[in-house]
Amino acid sequence: MRSRQALIPLVALTVALVAGCTGEASDDRATGGGEADVAADEGGAAPLPTEPGGEPNTFTENGTNPWTAPSEDAQSTFGLDVDTGSWTITRRYVEDGSLPPPEAIRTEELINALSDVDEAPEDTLGVTVEGGRVDDRLLLRLGVAAQEVDDAERPPVNLVFVVDTSGSMDEERKIGLVRESLAVLVENLRDDDTVSLVTFDDGAEPLLPPTPIREADEVLATIEDLEAGGSTNLEGGLRLGYATAEDLITDEDALTRVVLLSDGAANVGETGPDSLVELIRDDADRGIKLVTVGFGLDGFNDALMEQVADDGDGFYAYVDTLEEAERLFAEELTSTLVTVAEDARVQVTFDPETVAQYRLIGYENRDIADEDFDRDDTDAGELGSGHRVVALYEIAPVAGVDDEIALGSVELRWDDVGGDEERTTTTEIVVPADGEAPLATQVAGAVADLAEVLRGGEPTAEALGEVAARLEALSADADDPVVAEMAALAARAADLA
Repeated sequence: MRSRQALIPLVALTVALVAGCTGEASDDRATGGGEADVAADEGGAAPLPTEPGGEPNTFTENGTNPWTAPSEDAQSTFGLDVDTGSWTITRRYVEDGSLPPPEAIRTEELINALSDVDEAPEDTLGVTVEGGRVDDRLLLRLGVAAQEVDDAERPPVNLVFVVDTSGSMDEERKIGLVRESLAVLVENLRDDDTVSLVTFDDGAEPLLPPTPIREADEVLATIEDLEAGGSTNLEGGLRLGYATAEDLITDEDALTRVVLLSDGAANVGETGPDSLVELIRDDADRGIKLVTVGFGLDGFNDALMEQVADDGDGFYAYVDTLEEAERLFAEELTSTLVTVAEDARVQVTFDPETVAQYRLIGYENRDIADEDFDRDDTDAGELGSGHRVVALYEIAPVAGVDDEIALGSVELRWDDVGGDEERTTTTEIVVPADGEAPLATQVAGAVADLAEVLRGGEPTAEALGEVAARLEALSADADDPVVAEMAALAARAADLA
């Protein structure tokens, strides 16, 4: 269904190439030679210039999941996440000639960029469990796939686009790419879908009232006139966007979504994700979900764009090229807006008789307390039609275990859409002790290694070259253009290193 680079998480497992890699990015890496004051404590947001004299980009350092013994903590619990923005941001940095700062790398989002490999279930969510050896490592891949709803069978959608037209967007790879992206979307919507446009700079303005796509000429003309200038009142734009959406949710047969297109560089009104949570959460609980799409890498606030999408029960993507805009807006956006499962989360229970240690690769900012897994009010991830999620673990088995290993079990829990019923499914985890891992696990492991090397602070040309060679070798069998693209990116990153 999709080439899938953005909106689907699949759970994959891999090794930490560099333990405890949560240090600061060097100034040379972050700026291409300029100086940057990087002060990212764990869990904090670190502004990092992309080039000498450029406006700082803001990313959040989420730390690294530690190796854990099941005898001390047998359960690993996290919310599913369909974002893929970190992959396209990484690609943008490398194609522009610099390595991304470590804080920009979220391992699970690079893995989520891979094409779908797990079969979609006929009803709601399904789980795939597989694993095996990749060289001297034992990897476990957990894949969660959402039911697919054909685009022709989905409900009509009311899309309220909140477009950043402030001065920071005034360049072709920002407002120009926004215009092109929206035009692509209009060409791929149905006649019974509607589009509204709200713009914001110093203030917020309702530029286009809800307009059916059968009047596409009017919509496209409004999009073509979008220009940038002024300050960035993101709060005002979101408030007006949600007010517009509020008038549309009376149509119970339609889906209503707010879509923010911005570089996140707010400087008027409430400017941080925490200050916008109450506004976003209240409407998300009533069915108005928020999708955020990022543009540009000069003053870009990844931390804000990712967090408000999470609070709004939506997803976050980043558009760096027209090709990416076509993939996202033509192939994926409308279909994945059909929510299949709400508050979806995973709890893996490892058996201390067979597992000496385990480590979850990625999902550091999706951690859920083990005791909250069964709570009805636990906020976790929303999965739309056709979404995939992958989580990857590396396992250190107990000495002397051979043949097949019963590692434990994985429980998936979610809420039915529009209902009060919670659903669960439990799958036993059994993998070969010495057998080669399936191809999908090998690919996910190599992509995770690429992410871990880039997160390591000072990646070497040798380490990146080794990952590039592995990805190149796997790409012939993977039948996934994203694998080949990642191999090329790793090779280019090796040159930069």
